[in-house]
Amino acid sequence: MEVYHRRELKGNLLEVLDCPSELRYTFYVDNGLLDGCIDQWKNCKKICDECRYCDELTSKVLSVVK
Repeated sequence: MEVYHRRELKGNLLEVLDCPSELRYTFYVDNGLLDGCIDQWKNCKKICDECRYCDELTSKVLSVVK
């Protein structure tokens, strides 16, 4: 978690989250591609059908581990 706090985490965000290990070994969330998303979420208007930010972000950062 210290690596994440220092903004030095390269790789799978699921490695540092408290989640079931099945998720960690099934999915890869590229932490490097999440830059700026917190600022977006702070200002979220919850109009998901119009905004589509989270859908597009998920498509970009989430992949299935093979």
